[in-house]
Amino acid sequence: MFKKNEKQTEKLFERYLLADKLYESLKTDVNQEVSDDEARVMRVKQIYITDQAKAQSYLTQLQEKGLIELHTKGKYSYINALVSEDGYRENLTEQLVDEWYEGSTLDLVANLYKDEKLTEEDKQKLRRMLDELDD
Repeated sequence: MFKKNEKQTEKLFERYLLADKLYESLKTDVNQEVSDDEARVMRVKQIYITDQAKAQSYLTQLQEKGLIELHTKGKYSYINALVSEDGYRENLTEQLVDEWYEGSTLDLVANLYKDEKLTEEDKQKLRRMLDELDD
């Protein structure tokens, strides 16, 4: 059950990032007369949901997990994220390390290295990060 919700949440973030990318490309060379906060609200208003029951169920689950705050006024629902994308990513990573690597970040990195999932660029960044820890 947890895996399904995790995959749904990942899909939600993928859609958000795609929408964000589209928004950024559309606003290029446009004189904006609104604040960043208003622009975020406008992006949210662009979401189109075809199955209202599924959408409500999913929003309820996110609310119960403390990820969003949901307010309804009339026929409109207002959703506020309570966890930033970075915060959510950090939480997922911690869960991954705890559940699959018994709390060992080193084992996670070793597994990525062993399976050759680290590019040369990734390895260089990792070396720089480790060097910064020594400083």
